[in-house]
Amino acid sequence: MPTILDAVGIDIPDSVDGSSLLNLCRDENADWRKFINGEHTYCYDKDNGMQYLTDGREKFIWFHHTGREQFFDLTDDPKEMHNLIAYPEAQPRIDVWRERLAKMNEERGDPRGQGGRLVPQPNGALKLSPNYDRWKRAAKEEMGA
Repeated sequence: MPTILDAVGIDIPDSVDGSSLLNLCRDENADWRKFINGEHTYCYDKDNGMQYLTDGREKFIWFHHTGREQFFDLTDDPKEMHNLIAYPEAQPRIDVWRERLAKMNEERGDPRGQGGRLVPQPNGALKLSPNYDRWKRAAKEEMGA
């Protein structure tokens, strides 16, 4: 949503999560992180809840209820058929991705990242964004409430 608002010239309210990607569309050299993050909370079974990071060449997946992990070399394995998580030669790269995800979680106040480590949440994921209170407050201020 921030990108759409930015594209049409509307100020992005504090109550909206995320950042505009418009500068990336205009300039490939724009300063932006080198990976993307995706999340899926449980749908059919709580053990399916996961977070992932990828730079398009490698992909690290962490199942936040069980702590199970997957790691794929997307250059050699674009269909993600060969999980490299147990391969000793992949461990240095896996450690980098694991630390990135833990740090990202910790920075946003997510209990799944603590002290630079990933912390499984066996009793369920967050029901709301860790930023929910801030968004709610900002939305009330914008509405004059």
